[in-house]
Amino acid sequence: MQPDLAGARIEALLFEGFVHHGQRVNSVNVVYLKANGVWNRLTLDAGTVHWRQERNEPRPWTVPEEGWDYPHSDAGSEYKLLGAQIASIQSNETTNGIAVEIRLCDGRRAVIQNAEDHTSFLLVPADVSQPSNQGPQRPGAA
Repeated sequence: MQPDLAGARIEALLFEGFVHHGQRVNSVNVVYLKANGVWNRLTLDAGTVHWRQERNEPRPWTVPEEGWDYPHSDAGSEYKLLGAQIASIQSNETTNGIAVEIRLCDGRRAVIQNAEDHTSFLLVPADVSQPSNQGPQRPGAA
């Protein structure tokens, strides 16, 4: 079930990639979002969105006999998202997949999209034509 994180601040955002025999296959295989002191694991696969809470901080891992590595990158720091306040989270079908959009109170949008079995991330800058101080909005709020 999708977590209700409206109003929460991003404490950490990690991307788990997938490397097969030393070749990077995907930089964003799994997304870990920490807010309100809780780690939330997000995966997008075959047009579906899966959220799950994690008890512990995620760690990189490997399956050496298969040549599989699952490295982590600190997307929260890289994209300057640490401390950003979440306005809403929405899942939407796309032409050839699914996307999860994390709207931030400063107007930026963090978009995780899966299309044709490949997950990617895009940070959309704030639209300068819209005010950036609206705060979190919940469904039905005016």
